[in-house]
Amino acid sequence: MAERKGAGDEIHLVVPTTPDLLRLVRVVASGLASRLGFQIDAVEDVRLAVDELCWTVVSRVDSTSTLAVRFVILEGAFAVEARLQPGPGAEADGAVLSALTERILSTLVEDYSLLPPTDGAGAGFRMRTKQS
Repeated sequence: MAERKGAGDEIHLVVPTTPDLLRLVRVVASGLASRLGFQIDAVEDVRLAVDELCWTVVSRVDSTSTLAVRFVILEGAFAVEARLQPGPGAEADGAVLSALTERILSTLVEDYSLLPPTDGAGAGFRMRTKQS
């Protein structure tokens, strides 16, 4: 099963919004990029982009919240979608990208966007990157 890299495969991860555990999202993203044959610089770009997006989404929530992340393998690319799951009593407010974060992301990945909060779920993000 370790050799399987089929387009359409998905990996789901739910992590608490604490700094030490958000690292898992970066590790999975960079590991997946590496496994899909991305060059080392592109793997690092993916790691940085996921880090920027995660922190943008979770920066204003407490540690009772979680981040639900879905990685989707595409043909020669992959996508990441994450959605904040607010903890008890936490607000599901939106996230805003700073101008610096926008500049960083536009150089690192193919496509990205923030997702507004929806029925009980908090803000989120979507990004897509491909092999160069």
